[in-house]
Amino acid sequence: MMDDSTCPVQRERSAQKNVMADHHPEGDWLGQGARALDNPRTRTGEHSPENLLLLTERVVPLLFL
Repeated sequence: MMDDSTCPVQRERSAQKNVMADHHPEGDWLGQGARALDNPRTRTGEHSPENLLLLTERVVPLLFL
């Protein structure tokens, strides 16, 4: 099992939380927002962060063909 510090998805989540905390300081990005990123189910049915990362890795290279 991977340590959180070496897991690419965990590093991406951490980066997302820090960026959102900087851009939207009124939001609770390091508290409730952090827990929301760890939740595999979203309230409105969006894909999980893992699925979004996988989709991004597959789609972005196709844009540059």
